Amino acid sequence: MKPGLGIGELAEATATPISTIRFYERRGLVPPPPRESGKRRYPPGAGDRVRLVRMWQNAGFSLDEIAELLADRERIEVWKELVRAKITELEVLQAEVERSRQQLEHALLCRAPDWTACPTMQATARGEPKP
Repeated sequence: MKPGLGIGELAEATATPISTIRFYERRGLVPPPPRESGKRRYPPGAGDRVRLVRMWQNAGFSLDEIAELLADRERIEVWKELVRAKITELEVLQAEVERSRQQLEHALLCRAPDWTACPTMQATARGEPKP
């Protein structure tokens, strides 16, 4: 049996398309694996790395930010500052999503003949408390 995982096995184990793994490799997010007979053979920890990159993407980090996180992992303060900034971005996004949810819920219940002119909808759109 060959040591390590082939790219198809890694893709299956991480639920990540093969093309995405190759792209991560080209971007330096996943170290290039050794090859055996011309085929990639990923070490056991490669799956964790792919899942970590995907987790960070799902948290809203760009690939450039992820590359910076990986490059600066020894410099904990740089890494923490990147994470703090992302948390702040997510908090702003979360507030925007909540305001949008409130608008949509009100739109379903609004009795105004033209809900786009509804005072409650207008106040919510401006980020003000409901009248």
